[in-house]
Amino acid sequence: MSGFINQELLAFLGITVTITLASGANLHLELNRMEEKINKSVFTKSRIAIHQSCYALIYLIASAFFLVLIKPLLPGGDIARSFANSFGIIIVAINIVILFDITAMIFSIPSNTDQ
Repeated sequence: MSGFINQELLAFLGITVTITLASGANLHLELNRMEEKINKSVFTKSRIAIHQSCYALIYLIASAFFLVLIKPLLPGGDIARSFANSFGIIIVAINIVILFDITAMIFSIPSNTDQ
């Protein structure tokens, strides 16, 4: 795993964050369209959750970038490397949870024929 906390981590997160941000933006737009149809704001909490998730992804990829920058500068001990690797795993895990959350929300929106 220690070989993953480098540019490969940034490449992985770059792909997942890009796809998830695009999905979040599309979901946000679809919620707006649904509200416009009924002329009522009913998805405020959902839009706030999407907003928070998308910004969390941006903060996480920035944290990963910082981690990749400082990891070579850490003392050579196993403990420091273990903390850096653990932090990288936590970043990936949180990204996956956010990806799952947004995907679940997307699939919970009914199609036009279901409404």
